[in-house]
Amino acid sequence: MAMVAHVFYRSVAMDMLRLEGAASSADWAAVRVLANHIAIACVHVGEVDAAQALEPISNTRDDFETGTAFQHTYADTRADLIELLERAGAYLE
Repeated sequence: MAMVAHVFYRSVAMDMLRLEGAASSADWAAVRVLANHIAIACVHVGEVDAAQALEPISNTRDDFETGTAFQHTYADTRADLIELLERAGAYLE
């Protein structure tokens, strides 16, 4: 279980940083791809609700008109992902 937690923690943390960087650069195609990567990782560890929470970002066909629109969509999901990372991190200690 520790190995799974480690891979999940590392991949999701890095993808979140990349996603947030892509959003700040308004690279919405990259945001969608990275949201999908994070969702897949969540499904692999049984966190289906977290994966489903990313669907509005990963499945959107339109670019977010502003960074504010993205932040509004991502804010709650980000908090949930941080909580998942904290739980995964507990396995690493």
